[in-house]
Amino acid sequence: MKVIIVSKTRMSKHYCIGGILIDGQFVRLLNSEGYNQPLNTSFEIGDYYDITYRERNTIIPPHTEDILVDSTRLISHLTLKELTSLIKELDLKYRLNVPIIQNSSPMALFDNSLHQDKTNGNLYISKEGRIPSFSTQFWISDKPLIKIIFRDEIRDFVKSENITEYSPIKRSYKGHPYMFYYSQKEGIEKRYCIFFSESLCQERNINEDTKLQKGFFEGMEIIQDKSQIDNPKYTLISKDEKYTIRYRYGTDINTIPFVGLQEPIDEIPAGTLLRVSLARWWSPNENTEERCYLQLSGYYDLND
Repeated sequence: MKVIIVSKTRMSKHYCIGGILIDGQFVRLLNSEGYNQPLNTSFEIGDYYDITYRERNTIIPPHTEDILVDSTRLISHLTLKELTSLIKELDLKYRLNVPIIQNSSPMALFDNSLHQDKTNGNLYISKEGRIPSFSTQFWISDKPLIKIIFRDEIRDFVKSENITEYSPIKRSYKGHPYMFYYSQKEGIEKRYCIFFSESLCQERNINEDTKLQKGFFEGMEIIQDKSQIDNPKYTLISKDEKYTIRYRYGTDINTIPFVGLQEPIDEIPAGTLLRVSLARWWSPNENTEERCYLQLSGYYDLND
């Protein structure tokens, strides 16, 4: 069976490989033993393969795309531009088993089954709600996706020992301590409102009564939510804290983690062809329900 590779996303010790069979069926290419592909896999986005495969015996919705690949033969390779044209052509001819969601918000994805975590903007499906019959989809957003990025301009301030530049914390917004940082550049003073991440507060016992002292900022980093143009949000995190690149949908609360291998650009324009997926069922602890979170696998028509 012929298959075109359309996505390659990073995991801790493996790659998740997505493809489209010649009949338009979406597939996730596992190895012959049912595991994700190793880090030395030869699969690349745009590769056109002839494969032999088996259906997976145990399928847990929404991850119905899993197949076990027994053998492969590379036929050719498509550029990103050629791949984009092929995907859109297949959609126009109703050849894709899951159609492209056009010019919409992310809430229209996966048969309108997504829920919103209003505390952090994550989108997910729940076993308490409707579970779609598929976990991968193409999407053309009606708004730009804006990257939440490291802010180089002020990140070095955490290394400074001149703590008289900072006001004491003494403030808390919805339980999150924050402080002000003042910067003088070309005679213009700027004030930055900087929050402390929840994990950093727990790790260092930081609260609104914490007093700044020499060495306080050692081992910290700073990130900026660039979508908030008029009132940017900065957050201090621990250098050891896991940080995932995320994209914000316009100026909305919704954010989507980026798991693709492309260099994440600052802004993905509206109208760009995107691939999204639902992560495997997961819960951070036994007291929290299992969820499948929405993630962004990549974009197709900007770099070629």
